[in-house]
Amino acid sequence: MASPMSPGGGDGPEDPANDPRMMRRIFAEDPQWNMAAVPSLVQLCFDHLVKNYGQRPVLGDLNSQFKDRLIDNLNIDLPLEVTAGVEKEDYWRRKVEGMSDDWGPCVVGDHGNSWKRLYFERHLQGQLENCTPEDEGETMDGPGGIVHTCELSGGHIKKLNLRQLIPPEQGEPEQPRTISIVDDGDGDDEDEDEDDAHPTDHIDLTPVLRKLQGLEELRISYMVKNCGMNFKWSMFGITSGDCSTLLRSVRDYTSLTSLTIHRSLIGDHKARIICSYLLNHKTIKRLDLSHNSIEDSGARALAKLVNHSVLEELDVCDNKIKAKGAKALGKSLKENSRLRELNVRLNRFDEAGGKLFFQGLTGNRTLQKLNVSCNSLGHQSATAMCEFIDHNPGLTHLDLTCNNLGVEAGTLVLEAMDGNTALQNMDMRLTKFDKDTEFQINVILRSNSKAAAPKAS
Repeated sequence: MASPMSPGGGDGPEDPANDPRMMRRIFAEDPQWNMAAVPSLVQLCFDHLVKNYGQRPVLGDLNSQFKDRLIDNLNIDLPLEVTAGVEKEDYWRRKVEGMSDDWGPCVVGDHGNSWKRLYFERHLQGQLENCTPEDEGETMDGPGGIVHTCELSGGHIKKLNLRQLIPPEQGEPEQPRTISIVDDGDGDDEDEDEDDAHPTDHIDLTPVLRKLQGLEELRISYMVKNCGMNFKWSMFGITSGDCSTLLRSVRDYTSLTSLTIHRSLIGDHKARIICSYLLNHKTIKRLDLSHNSIEDSGARALAKLVNHSVLEELDVCDNKIKAKGAKALGKSLKENSRLRELNVRLNRFDEAGGKLFFQGLTGNRTLQKLNVSCNSLGHQSATAMCEFIDHNPGLTHLDLTCNNLGVEAGTLVLEAMDGNTALQNMDMRLTKFDKDTEFQINVILRSNSKAAAPKAS
């Protein structure tokens, strides 16, 4: 009988050297057995700490050498309450990179160059953007909920940017109300709080803002992104109840310096509610209500707010402010000594509104940046504007783009620039200024910029 290992003998291999069983001297019961050295006791303990860190976090008991090594090996999927005390930035960078598919590109420079702050801010943002009013109680106060996240974040959250807030599923668009918050005349104002919740009110951010005492910047859009075929008008717009609850929280619980509520269909009534809560506010220095529906009545409320607050920047770009609102804004700034930047781009001043705006503004000595582009301004507006340029020693940036001012207006601006040493930047695109006039104005602007530049030591 032929041997199974011999050539041609049964089913065995022809060459014994090809049989791995013939080449091994030891048959280990453990298929993973190898000849490597046994790990040291230190390594075995270290591996155990890494594997069981979720149940027994011992970071504070290790010296700096093993602490850094342990953090470098931690799983990025560990619960936030276990890893909140980790300070090493590289660990939070790995966690952020692990969320790149959900969050998209993240710029650490927008978050104070801190990966930990970036993670906390984006994590809380995601929780709030996906919270529905129907599940608000559980999502806010439940285990691992939003309030718990705020408690863990400590002072790391400085900026919160909410790109959407989900309304109730069965909500209908809020009906207009007729409550007067700011008197349109010169009489005393009425300040009424509306405590009755409306069926379309969004989630209440009060518990969040109460916990985020270090919050400096808040940006909110009351809308739903990517609604697709499920579109309903009730998905868009802030309600009066939202205005009251949000601004009451801002007034009572936070030390915000910047507040933005844009793309939220804020009309005159809601603008007056916002202004009534922010009157005499001591911390908010920047207010952005751009891309809304504010008209003249809301602009008059904002004009009063400017002189009864510490605002330094106001942005009402892309609203519906006409001549009366423009007049009120300009008049309010005549004696104002705080506001540094004003953006009224893409409103509806027209010729009459532009003239009244600049006539009221003449005399202001502290405004540094002004954007009046896309307001249908003309020759009469340019005449009043030149008077403002001639008498304002602080204005450094002026945007006039997309206004049909004309050749003669350009000549008037050039004459107003004679002797002006402050203005360093003027955007004159699509104003129909003469090319030679634009060139001469730019020569003066460059000279002013050069004179204002700090001299090298």
